[in-house]
Amino acid sequence: LKVIQELKSSGINAEYGGAFIEKLDVRLGEVAKFIGDGPYALGDKITYVDFLTYEFLDHLKALSPDHFKEGPIVEYMKRIQALPNLKKWFDSDDCTNKTYTINSPMATWPGLPNATQ
Repeated sequence: LKVIQELKSSGINAEYGGAFIEKLDVRLGEVAKFIGDGPYALGDKITYVDFLTYEFLDHLKALSPDHFKEGPIVEYMKRIQALPNLKKWFDSDDCTNKTYTINSPMATWPGLPNATQ
């Protein structure tokens, strides 16, 4: 969990497109190591840590989709998305993840295409 906290506090906005993205491969490797052989962060049973981790990884995916094309992090995210109740939500018309992923439709992120300042 410490690696997630460190990654979250490392300044996504301040360094977007720069040092943050350059370090992302290494940091995602640390997250993959944290998750380990899983299937979940703390072993065979899902915990709230998995939901926190998934949400943060989903935010990172929105900021840098190229880092989420394949690998253990992508497989981990797919396992979370495949949980029956979450799958039902992701597949529904109510899924807000289809229109925005971070905070709300009003949120903007500097450095992203079509972002307003």
